[in-house]
Amino acid sequence: MDTDLEHSYISERKRHAGDKHIPNKTEAALLRRLMSETGKNEEEIREIKKYRIMLSEAQVLGTKPKRSFDQKQIDKCMKIATRQTGLAKEHPETLEKFREVWVSHRFRLDEFAMWYDPYPPPPNPLKKR
Repeated sequence: MDTDLEHSYISERKRHAGDKHIPNKTEAALLRRLMSETGKNEEEIREIKKYRIMLSEAQVLGTKPKRSFDQKQIDKCMKIATRQTGLAKEHPETLEKFREVWVSHRFRLDEFAMWYDPYPPPPNPLKKR
């Protein structure tokens, strides 16, 4: 439900902005810093090539890379395991619970997707792909 509210907030913000660019978090922080240092407004800063390059680099840095399907499934199983144990994800009990959740989760996936091995070894949940 929170994502629906966030999505509607962003879509409303974009709708009211019209043709104006809405910066992401890192780009906005850099833009505020440049505006305070130079005393210029956003349009004047975007006209200067040096600042445009800095803002475009900040825009790229602010984007999160997309997670793969497998990484999403690992994160989902780890979330279930940490909620059930109430412990940190590095805790041995949580890792054991993760293995149980992972096997049961993979069986449910096999009903829909036949390309998975029915008995895959549980991955290391602490290692990001």
